Amino acid sequence: MKLTNAGHRFSVDAVAVKKKKPGKYDVKIDGQTVASHAAGQLAVGVELEGNEKTPEYQQALKVAMLNKQRNDQVMHPLRDLWGQRKGRIHNLNKAKNASAPNIEELQAAFDQSETEMKPKVDDLLGKAKQFEDQIYQANQPVSHHYEIAPAAK
Repeated sequence: MKLTNAGHRFSVDAVAVKKKKPGKYDVKIDGQTVASHAAGQLAVGVELEGNEKTPEYQQALKVAMLNKQRNDQVMHPLRDLWGQRKGRIHNLNKAKNASAPNIEELQAAFDQSETEMKPKVDDLLGKAKQFEDQIYQANQPVSHHYEIAPAAK
């Protein structure tokens, strides 16, 4: 975000307040001070998208961490299972194309692996759904109260 300046170009998470007396002001969200800026900075506009103290940042971080957990605990193991299956299909097709003498044995082993894989995939997909439900719950918009007040000395 910082390297590409994407927050500045694509975010609307900013505060601008004009006609304030010179001095320093606190930007508060829901009663918590998240930043302090001079009146001149506030007049131009202060971007908040990278401010770790804002509730929006914390909400986005929670969603990102839930998605990371989903990827680590569900999607990577699921992709591993599918990758292994792809390898088994490749080996079976290679044996069939070479008219290997043990094709029936290889087919039976493949069918057994398919039977064993299905409950694992179903379990992982169920866990993925649970994570997705948590992500969508954490992702819901929340209204906040913004306040600009003279900075505490």
